[in-house]
Amino acid sequence: MKRNVGGVNFYMEEDKKLKILFAGNGNICLEVFKAVIKDFNCVGLLTGVDKKGARGNKKIAPKIKLIAEENDIPVIQVEHLKTAERQIVSSLEPDFLVSFSFGRIFGPKFLQLFSKGTLNIHPSALPNSRGPSPIRAAILSGSDKWAISFQEIGLKMDEGRLFGTFPFTLNGDETVSSLTEKVSLFSVDPCIKILNKIQDGKAELKEQEGESSYCYLVNKEDGALDFNNSVSKVHSVIRACYPWPKAYSFFNGNKVFITGVWGKFNSGNIELDLSSYKSGEIVEYKKNQGVGVMCSDGIIYLTGFQFPTKKEITYKDFMNRFQSGVGKFFCLEK
Repeated sequence: MKRNVGGVNFYMEEDKKLKILFAGNGNICLEVFKAVIKDFNCVGLLTGVDKKGARGNKKIAPKIKLIAEENDIPVIQVEHLKTAERQIVSSLEPDFLVSFSFGRIFGPKFLQLFSKGTLNIHPSALPNSRGPSPIRAAILSGSDKWAISFQEIGLKMDEGRLFGTFPFTLNGDETVSSLTEKVSLFSVDPCIKILNKIQDGKAELKEQEGESSYCYLVNKEDGALDFNNSVSKVHSVIRACYPWPKAYSFFNGNKVFITGVWGKFNSGNIELDLSSYKSGEIVEYKKNQGVGVMCSDGIIYLTGFQFPTKKEITYKDFMNRFQSGVGKFFCLEK
């Protein structure tokens, strides 16, 4: 069988390949999906429905759907997985399921469709940070190490046995956007190696070990900034909330989103005599660093701001607007 990927033709012996149904949503799974198309017989894509765009009523197709259509792969778009959806999947005759950021729990009847097994990609070292937001959990952890787990899909959330866990380094300046891109690229090689082992009957599974922890769905209130916390904590919250829901505080009685922060999570300034300052107070304006705001243990430098319904602005624009702003406060409430 011939399949075109990125303008290059790949020839596959279908009878020797896993017949994979790929389930995924969002940009994080795109690189793995393209690699699965290249190396295996991908018989279908399971993804979410088209969504309305930010402006107007025109619906926007997921990027992963467009990739599937370019490669003549059947697309099944669902809002839930019930009998009708299972029947459509069954008609494609898949024998293996690969899931990456699909966002729904697979029931036992659905999992029974895959005679050769299942594989889910989860961006944490399971059983740490089970749940829907491991990328955000990585940033909030303040750690310089994280991992991606490849697990068999179980009936409970992220509790399946492990094919392998692959560590990588965090720099301390990642946002959800940049870390999503990093995980997307990093996942490709181990995923393909594991799938080849499964195909050759050489894959091994082991139970998850250690104490479990959980992350949760993000909401707008998670962006509230409390400058009574440490520099590293405030730094992490700002990055973990970008690009959504965006960290926020109140300044001069107005809500303001904080969209950027200087340096890495441990980059606060503790060289000044801080005893005369209060948490949330603008201490200084520092060229090439930003607006210096007092936290519990030092100064954090904010680099980007946005007022509701307005465009993002730089720290220079912010200081010009408020005539330096030094001595004024960011608050939890108006």
